[in-house]
Amino acid sequence: MAKRTLGVFISSTATDLDEHRQKVFGAVMRLDQVPVDMRFFGARPDTPLAECRRLAASSDALVVIVAHRYGWVPSPAEGGDGEKSITWHEVDAALAASRPVFAFLVDPDHPWTLAREQDRLVEAQTWTEAQEITRAVWSLRRFKQALRAMTRDLFSTPDDLASKVTSSLARWLLDSGAKGTVSPAYGLSVLEISQDHRYLNDGGDFELTITYRVRNTSERSVSLLLPDSTSFLVADPRALEVATTIRCAIREASGGPVSIAPEQLSFGVVRTQKVDGTDRALTRISWRPRVIPSIHPGGTVTYACTIATKGTEQAAFSADGSFAGMGTPYPVGRLALTCRAPAGYRIDRTHFRTYLRTEDGGAPEIAGLPAAVLTDGDRTVTWALDDEAVHILVDYLMRLRFVPGP
Repeated sequence: MAKRTLGVFISSTATDLDEHRQKVFGAVMRLDQVPVDMRFFGARPDTPLAECRRLAASSDALVVIVAHRYGWVPSPAEGGDGEKSITWHEVDAALAASRPVFAFLVDPDHPWTLAREQDRLVEAQTWTEAQEITRAVWSLRRFKQALRAMTRDLFSTPDDLASKVTSSLARWLLDSGAKGTVSPAYGLSVLEISQDHRYLNDGGDFELTITYRVRNTSERSVSLLLPDSTSFLVADPRALEVATTIRCAIREASGGPVSIAPEQLSFGVVRTQKVDGTDRALTRISWRPRVIPSIHPGGTVTYACTIATKGTEQAAFSADGSFAGMGTPYPVGRLALTCRAPAGYRIDRTHFRTYLRTEDGGAPEIAGLPAAVLTDGDRTVTWALDDEAVHILVDYLMRLRFVPGP
């Protein structure tokens, strides 16, 4: 049985709640869901308001955090109404799309040393500026009143907020069947997923290409494709982000050429248990591609996402070696993994082995599982599973080490 991977949009003002947002980001990651945070999306072709509303509506849930700042108010020329803040617009977009909204309001009795709207009055230089600040104070009150009609809680510190967000989202995941149920794959039938791991040199440069073949089995057109993620044994998300590029490409599409780009891109720390039982921090990269134009009902598309990193896989050339693996939360017809050694190296057969692991660290056994195959003078290993051999929520892992050789 698979666990659904859902997108949780994080909405708040930025300058006063940066640490709080980071804590919520981590809380969503620890629940094995995908945080959708505008801070990581880079430049966009659409206006900020239109893009924020679209992403809030396309996510599966929205967490809104409100303290003592109202934030940017888009003007009519910017697509707004000159009254509602960008955060309020995001909440409206989620509600209009029937997404659950979880509101967290700062405890009015909690001492607050960060920015507040009313504090700006002492810096006002003109009567007009003072009126604008006063309007923001009253608008913030009205926004909070609107949020009190939703699922809400009070928070104080960033850690207190993270704890309450975790509790609220965990209950929602259980109640909605998002954990422990087969993923619907967002209206897509997953025909095949293959991973190609290419170790480029002993300096640790690495490329992973994941190729998906999917069919739209829903009754409406689909533009957002499968959320997915991969992890690296790098404990610092910022360092990995600097060393990483991600790109997507269409390989084949029924109905003509299309464009595709990764969205909802995020880098976050998660903790995992190694095979020897020790705890280890790693960074999970999450994304969700968007295809234009949309895939019509019955349409099929094959697309690939390539994650390229610099210096992250040096361990594969060490005495202990490293690990590679594949897995998916979606029912799939075929799942395949290929690992390729760089020029001048081969896979050490004496060190190589395969094993299975569940999310809770268990080591299951599956009778009749196809074996991984070493070819090309031990420079390539391939592990392919299809139909009944594909077990959801099991990670198929390889332990490997590269040694000099022809």
